[in-house]
Amino acid sequence: LFGDGDGTYRLFNGIVAAILFVTVLFANFAEAVAEGRGKAQAESLKKTQRDTEARLLDENGGETIVSSNSLKKGDIVLVRAGE
Repeated sequence: LFGDGDGTYRLFNGIVAAILFVTVLFANFAEAVAEGRGKAQAESLKKTQRDTEARLLDENGGETIVSSNSLKKGDIVLVRAGE
């Protein structure tokens, strides 16, 4: 597996193989961590969407706080700085 010849080549090839093995393990671990973070962020965004409130303006200029999920196309909403 590590070639013919003296022990120097075998040692070098063994070290290279070990480094490659550790690199593959680290890459798989990093990918798993990134996937977990992505799923957590997606879940957080879904929760934010459900909990968001909107200030719906009526014909008289009055404000009504409603769930953003109940908004329809054509509704006029008021957005203040920082919201």
